[in-house]
Amino acid sequence: YQLTLYFQFDSDELELGENDKFIAFVGQIAGKELMRVEINGFADDIGEESYNLGLSEKRAKRIALLLLDKGFPINRIAMKGNGELRDGSEKSKNRKVEIKVNILE
Repeated sequence: YQLTLYFQFDSDELELGENDKFIAFVGQIAGKELMRVEINGFADDIGEESYNLGLSEKRAKRIALLLLDKGFPINRIAMKGNGELRDGSEKSKNRKVEIKVNILE
């Protein structure tokens, strides 16, 4: 199971509508046996690289805390801020967190 959530510029606040995507995603995996949840935060390349690394970490942490609020076990969550993305995408698409959930089937 995978989900990408997008954030507002220079913020760890989700874009409008992204919280609904998050809630639907949590509903899909509710009750399943979780092996691992990987959370990877990213930022665009506007501004200082060190600042953007911190911002990507704040975004990842925001999602980790939301998952903890939903009852996900902390020992199954791994999070990382990856800093700036320079992949040629429009900058708003680089202000994101990618969530990957591995479940036991």
